[in-house]
Formats: sequence, structure tokens, C-alpha cells
Amino acid sequence: MNKNFKYILVDEYQDTNLCQYDWLKKISTYKNKMCVVGDVDQSIYSWRGAEAANLFKFEINIYTFLIL
Repeated sequence: MNKNFKYILVDEYQDTNLCQYDWLKKISTYKNKMCVVGDVDQSIYSWRGAEAANLFKFEINIYTFLIL
């Protein structure tokens, strides 16, 4: 599955839930490019399981990253 995606862009990453986070982790590899955009201060979907902490998990679980 992950061979199908050369680039991945996720906007409002702070509003991803655990299922979405796990899916993104599965389709991302060191060969493709993933860009996520998010701000923990703008998380508004915690009532549906969104976890702003996913932004911090991204730093731990993704091979290389750059914070702008």
C-alpha cells in the first residue's frame, strides 16, 4: 500500500484521532515525503477522539522531520 504514495500532505494534524494516526503511520515510509500542518492550540475535535499529542508523536515515530 505504501508504494502508492510518493507525497502525503495532512492538514490540521492536531485533529487526527488514533485510527487516522495509525493509518498514516502505516502508509508512510522513509521513501515517501510526508508534510503535516498543525497547531496544538487550535485542536477543536477532542470530542471525537482527536489527540493534539499526535503532533509530538510524529517527532518520535517518523524517520526524519523538520519543524518550521
